[in-house]
Formats: sequence, structure tokens, C-alpha cells
Amino acid sequence: MTWFKYFKQGESTNYSYPLIKRTIDKFTPNDKILKDTWLFIDITDLEIQKYYNSSLNLLDDDSSYLVVYETIGSDSGIIPVNNIIHNDTLYFQTAEDHEADMETISQYSVYYKTPNLRYIKLLNSENYQVTSAEQAQFNSLFSEVDITDYDVVAGSESSYNFSFINPNLDWNNGLASNPGSKLYLTFTGPSIKIYGNKGPDYGKFKLKLTGLQNTEFPNIALELDWIIVDCYNTTLQENVILYENNDLNYRDYNLELQTITDKNIVSSGNNIKISSYSFSYNLYLTINKEQISDQAVFVSIGGIR
Repeated sequence: MTWFKYFKQGESTNYSYPLIKRTIDKFTPNDKILKDTWLFIDITDLEIQKYYNSSLNLLDDDSSYLVVYETIGSDSGIIPVNNIIHNDTLYFQTAEDHEADMETISQYSVYYKTPNLRYIKLLNSENYQVTSAEQAQFNSLFSEVDITDYDVVAGSESSYNFSFINPNLDWNNGLASNPGSKLYLTFTGPSIKIYGNKGPDYGKFKLKLTGLQNTEFPNIALELDWIIVDCYNTTLQENVILYENNDLNYRDYNLELQTITDKNIVSSGNNIKISSYSFSYNLYLTINKEQISDQAVFVSIGGIR
């Protein structure tokens, strides 16, 4: 059985083993996913960062879990990655590039219910050892997580992309000057940022969001009706955030954007420039049942130590 091993603090000869793990199913991305991209998976009710003490009280232990990238059937070449749990979501970074339309070679697994597991560092070329929280290599903070780190520019070859309506007439390299110009873009929730320009001759656009079908959401639904975004600014600002939403559902979306006649009263024009967008690339990962190490010791209260 493939199982991560490490040395406790001060040890260098006798390995320790995490008590429990769950594997994350291999996946086949539609687009190339670069190394260090943040992935995420729902862990609601799995109690991965919790344990029962001797009084049977359920307590948090943010040091007790770790995500690794491992080859099935091998205990060598296991790679821990940066990871953090926040609001019942486990975030972790990819260990290598994952090519489009190819199933991942290895699998990601989360080990847990093992104190100080996140406080490890690389001891030598192939061994890891518990250290302090300050020196730990994979003990990420949520503030370090960029959940909108998948970027799309006009002309990108990704499956999620822009669709400019009448690109030769209404749009010139993402710039529209006439009201009524439209574009569509696709992405996955829960987060998106749209980038473009603001300036003294810039106008307004409106957008709406339609959520598409998946297993959890069987029906197409209009989740955000038309809202207005004002791109006026006293000075020119290029490639800044024009619209941001971090509170969407975990599903695919269509976003429709249209320039409008209305503009800020002090604006000298109706220009709209859309340069790119970034979003949380949702691979819809699934996590499997618990596996218990043969090193686990059961105690009288029924827990694992």
C-alpha cells in the first residue's frame, strides 16, 4: 500500500506514518494546468482537520493534515504540496504541470488526524522531518491562496474563452466604442475577475451570469441578472479589475457582457476595453473513502492515536 512516511522532530532513523488518508480521484483536465496552480475540493463533514480528545470533545488541529502527490503502488517519489483548509474547502497546489486531455500520472492524497503533519520540511533528497510551524515548507495560510489563478486572454486556446460578437465590426482587440457591442465568456465558479481599462473617455457595460448544469445543479439558472459596471476614471488605468465575484456556486457559467449608451456624466466617451479574465479552475475533484494505516493504534475510547 502506498503510504507517506516521515521522521518526527529529532528523529532520523525510525519512520512515522500518518494514521488516515483519503485519495483524490485522478482527473483529466480539458486544459493544461500549470505547476503550483491552486486546486480545491469540498470536504464538508469529513472532519479532516479535527480529532477527538480523551473527553470525546471534537477539537480543531490545523497541523494534522497534509496533501501529497504520489504514485499508486510506490512509496518513493512522494511529493508534499502547499495546502490549507478554509470554510470546509481543502485548497492545494499542483505538484507538476498537468497536460490537457491526459489523465494525471499519479494521484493526490490527503493524510490527516496526525498531529504536526503539516509542520514538515525536506530533510534530504527523499525524507521529510517535523520542524517548527515557522520553518514548515507546506504550512500555507489562506491569504497565500490565489483561487483565481487561471488566466484567459483573447485568443487563448483554453476550453474556457471569450466569444466576441461581430469582432471585426464592434470589437478591436477587446476595445468597443459603440453601445450594444456584445461578448460572452465561460468559466467555472466560485470566483471570477474581469480585467480591462478605466479612463476619462470610458463608458459603462452591463453583465449577467447564467449557471450551467452539473450533477449538483441539474437545471440551468440565471444567478445574476443585469448589473451595471462603470469604467470611468479621471486618469487612464490599464488592465485593472473591472468586475469581481467570489461568491458563486461550484458550477460552470456563461457570462454575457454588453456595452450600453449610458455613461458617467463627466465621461467624454463610451469606450470599453476588456483585456482578460481569471477564475477558479474547477476540476470537480472527488475524494474517496478513508484508508487506515496498519501502524494505527486503537484506544479504549474508540479513536485513533
